[in-house]
Amino acid sequence: MDRVMRGAAAFWGLVWAFCAQAEMGSTSSIEAVQEKLDQADADTLVIVDCDDTLVHSKDLALRTASQKALEALAKSPQKSSQGKALDLRILQDAIAFAPYLMAILRDAVLELLNPEWPRILSSLQRRGVKVLLFSSCLTGRRQDMEEIVAWRYAQLRDLGMDFRESWEGRSRELLHIEEAERSSALDTECAIFENGLLLCCLNKKGEALLAFLKATPQHSFKKIIFVDDCAHNVKSVGKAAHAAGLSFVGIEYTYEKSRTPPLVDLPVAQEQWHGLMSEKRWLSDAAAKARIQQAAEQRS
Repeated sequence: MDRVMRGAAAFWGLVWAFCAQAEMGSTSSIEAVQEKLDQADADTLVIVDCDDTLVHSKDLALRTASQKALEALAKSPQKSSQGKALDLRILQDAIAFAPYLMAILRDAVLELLNPEWPRILSSLQRRGVKVLLFSSCLTGRRQDMEEIVAWRYAQLRDLGMDFRESWEGRSRELLHIEEAERSSALDTECAIFENGLLLCCLNKKGEALLAFLKATPQHSFKKIIFVDDCAHNVKSVGKAAHAAGLSFVGIEYTYEKSRTPPLVDLPVAQEQWHGLMSEKRWLSDAAAKARIQQAAEQRS
């Protein structure tokens, strides 16, 4: 009963904006999010963002809250424990950085933002609700896509979240988004769907959703519930839902933003980015600290 009351109180703490068949709000409470998700039925498509909504990296240097520290590191680079110079200018070029991003996706370890997420999402699927994971993750070159999707799927499955149950029998699909096709000289902006994961790459999430719905004529959804940590993504998907004639509930989940971020250990972050740039592999916080310690012992 106390849990229900806390959830209800959190819900009334939301600031909701209503327009036509859409409602959008912001909350840092998992109870408030669950209350909205509990309203989903077989005619509802539930879409949940990945990074900073369901999970974040265990390594501090990869968290969104560490972006300012990374920018400072890029402006005033230091040498690694091996005395190598660090150049992060490649971060400004998404295409050139793609191979390094693949190393991060392969090596970085994720952790849940809230331990309740696996139970909530599994409960929806047991009730026959279709659940789709949305991620802005780069999909890379066509020959890399299979590996990227497999890594992300395995990471989430190991944390207790398997979206495949909602989409049994549906194979991998490349989703055609006209605007992306016009703007890209390479094939790196292609959205891809597999095992309940929709990786949007550089496309707006609303555009990726419309492409997905067009490729999913066998399902006649009447409503979309979307959870994301970014307000602009909520608005983008809300606009797409309106264009498709669907009711929409959009939730900006601000839990990650509401917490005081831990301080980034800059020497550790430097070592990690050095390892990525020179070896194309991402060192964990523990591995980077061990490498720094080893170098210090060798100098003494």
